[in-house]
Amino acid sequence: MRSHQTEYSIQPSAGSFIDITDKVEAALRESAVRSGRVTVFASDEDSRLVVNERESGLMADMERVLRKLGPEKSRALVGSASVTLPIEAGKLHLGTWQRILLVLFPSSGRSASTVILEVVGS
Repeated sequence: MRSHQTEYSIQPSAGSFIDITDKVEAALRESAVRSGRVTVFASDEDSRLVVNERESGLMADMERVLRKLGPEKSRALVGSASVTLPIEAGKLHLGTWQRILLVLFPSSGRSASTVILEVVGS
């Protein structure tokens, strides 16, 4: 059984949704795990994780709804602090269009958001 842990500092960009799928796949390649699971953890209280299709119209609609709800309600309703995904044949087992998205909520003075990845398997 192998275990590999990586930490990323994600810089905020335009919009509330940041696609981190490529970073998770890079950590998976580094780990050399072929079968197992990867856990992605957003350690900051003003960020959440969502596994969803990253279609521009959908993202725009979701951002509009989040702005209407405000940060407190949005944090309670959207995503979770962690997601665990299966690894099969050395690859993430996601749906065809699914991506791992880091959702950032407004925070005063935030310069980056921390994401911790742990890959476990054989």
